[in-house]
Amino acid sequence: MNKIVLFILSASFLAYANSSTAACTAGDNQLTKQGGWKWDRKSQNLMYSLNNNAISPAGGDPDYSGSAKYVLYRVPAGCTYTGVGQDGWRWDRKSQNLMYGLNNNAISPAGGEPDYSGSANYVLFKLQNGVVNGPLVKYQTKWKWDRKSQNLMYSGNGTAISPAGGQPNYSGSADYALEYE
Repeated sequence: MNKIVLFILSASFLAYANSSTAACTAGDNQLTKQGGWKWDRKSQNLMYSLNNNAISPAGGDPDYSGSAKYVLYRVPAGCTYTGVGQDGWRWDRKSQNLMYGLNNNAISPAGGEPDYSGSANYVLFKLQNGVVNGPLVKYQTKWKWDRKSQNLMYSGNGTAISPAGGQPNYSGSADYALEYE
């Protein structure tokens, strides 16, 4: 009998402790901005440009010439997102690409599975009926999710290269809008 009571007390303590791990909720007004994101001309992928180990899905180093300076919104660490955008986007440490991190079939341009360690939880906003559903000021649309690789790519040029090989598959993708400086 004492063992059962101890177990119940322990389970209650764990439930209480776990309920406090999401210390806050964050709506769109609580998101923070991160600059340093650029478009790779060779592959059409969005990449974090402030690290030196970026790998273009088209091979070799990315070509950022002509890219705007994009800004991504991120959820504060430890918070649960409650806004109107789509969270779950992650930075791949190996390739510097932005990928949708909640699906299991992601392919890193650096090879194999992506490494999301150290990544923030990024939020993207969608264009719906000609209006962006978030706080973006200056933005560019036609950013799409590649179903094959989970990477985010610019679809306005028709020359995108999927890290999974060949042309990307945008079926089921929203039309995402990215803010730029």
